[in-house]
Amino acid sequence: MLKTASLKTLLPSVVLLVILLILPPILPRFYTYIITLIFVTALLAMSLNMVVGHGGMFQFHHGVFYGVGAYAFALLLFKAHMPLWFGFIAAPVIAAFAGFLIGWFCVRLTSLYFAMLQISLGSLLWAIVFRWYALTNGDDGIHGVPIPSFLSSSSNAYYFILFFFVLCLVVMYLIHRSPFGMTLQAIRDNPARCSAVGINVRRHQLMAIVIATFFAGVAGVLFVVLEKSVFPDLLFWVLRSRSSSCAFWADGSLLPAQSLGRRSPWL
Repeated sequence: MLKTASLKTLLPSVVLLVILLILPPILPRFYTYIITLIFVTALLAMSLNMVVGHGGMFQFHHGVFYGVGAYAFALLLFKAHMPLWFGFIAAPVIAAFAGFLIGWFCVRLTSLYFAMLQISLGSLLWAIVFRWYALTNGDDGIHGVPIPSFLSSSSNAYYFILFFFVLCLVVMYLIHRSPFGMTLQAIRDNPARCSAVGINVRRHQLMAIVIATFFAGVAGVLFVVLEKSVFPDLLFWVLRSRSSSCAFWADGSLLPAQSLGRRSPWL
């Protein structure tokens, strides 16, 4: 019975994945690019959903970690001349480290106080990137990031980004279904009771922030792979509103087709 229910839940996502795999040969290049950009934005939104939807935290400046991952990747390739694989591993780790530093302060506060402190610290990172011309080129951004030639075509970039998008969704789904994920949801519903039974609420919240910011960093890396450029607006708070809108559509789900069905009354 449970196995049948699981298959029914997964079937729409599998069908959607098959459709996505056959799209590039039949779509114009522009639409392939748009769908690829949607993958990147969806990954950012799903990473935000981990802390907002499942953790109940006021993560009001999540986009800054997207920008940190993008800039770290661009700088490693453009300035330090590191190989793609090294930048792909290091950039999300740097974003997660930034999430740890900011989260370490923020988890000591709750609700809107948490949000205001995170917006302040995130805006500080944006200001550093915007003003530090010697390193980041300031408001000009970094253009012409040396991405390997095999990713130069829109179809190859599409499949590359789709692969990591699906991989990250699977990992996030497993985290969501793990004991840690269940504990995080319990903290969201009743932090006082969780603290009373011996759960370290702050530690679990900080771990959730670090994990979510890691995946936000992956999204930032994929953005650079697609655009081959990066600019300070990626760290600005306005980007958070876009990802929040997408997270609202997710409705607590980490399966795209299931999520769409929940929020769409005509499906």
